[in-house]
Amino acid sequence: MPCSGWPRSCRSGSVPTSAAWRSPALRVTVALGVAVVLLVAGSVVGAALVNWGFRLTRRGGSLIATRGLVTRRHTELEIDRIRGWALAEGLGMRRVGAARVSALVTGLGDAARRGQLLPLGPREEAWALGVRLVEDPGPLVPHPPAARRRRIVRALAGGLAMTAAGAALGPLLGWWWVLVVGVVLLVLGVPLGRGRYAALGHAAGARSFSVRSGWLVREQAVLQRRAVVGWQVRQSFFQRQAGLTTVTACVGAGRGGYAALDMAAEDVAAFTAAASGRWAAELAHR
Repeated sequence: MPCSGWPRSCRSGSVPTSAAWRSPALRVTVALGVAVVLLVAGSVVGAALVNWGFRLTRRGGSLIATRGLVTRRHTELEIDRIRGWALAEGLGMRRVGAARVSALVTGLGDAARRGQLLPLGPREEAWALGVRLVEDPGPLVPHPPAARRRRIVRALAGGLAMTAAGAALGPLLGWWWVLVVGVVLLVLGVPLGRGRYAALGHAAGARSFSVRSGWLVREQAVLQRRAVVGWQVRQSFFQRQAGLTTVTACVGAGRGGYAALDMAAEDVAAFTAAASGRWAAELAHR
């Protein structure tokens, strides 16, 4: 049947726009794209308003941070109560060599906001500012290969589940997009797992120790030895099979605990003793 007199979409053989918009995959993609753009724009504007005119000064035995455009905030941190600092690097921040640093103060929660020493700046300056408060314990010790395998397997788990669901539901419901998403997650799983492993590390020095973890936001905490009030050693079934352990230093500053994820179980006693004192080594043998 000829198409004369029909709409332009029929004569050209193209699919009407309204029909294409009914595709669930297209709707989800557009919605996610808009949400990401709005989220990023909102975060940038919000951070600019909160940290506008940030200034850090020392007055006697205190550090005074002043910031804010709409609401001006003044935060005073007593230096004698500072037990450490945390360097945070987001995924985008790492690409441009930027970071933010916060003080870990006894009795002060929400260190990421209330204890901020530098909201955003060059990583070298952020690190130098932190070292002026608590010394660097030295280079981080990498975690064993079993920790890398564990993170790669966990990163691939979501992609495997999505791929299996797409393979099962695709022929029945036509949800081929689930299969595509699963394959994409599988492809990204290995570099994601390796990136999460690369963030792991711990170190212990003469007067301080450090732990690091995180991928989207990589955080390295440096704390004084005297800040530790206890240790928590946790080992799941799969960690026991791999010879790994998660060790958390319990402190009375910041968020209260900082963990060395998936470190070698055989290194726990030496690390806890070096990071806090001989009493920790005695507890490790019990």
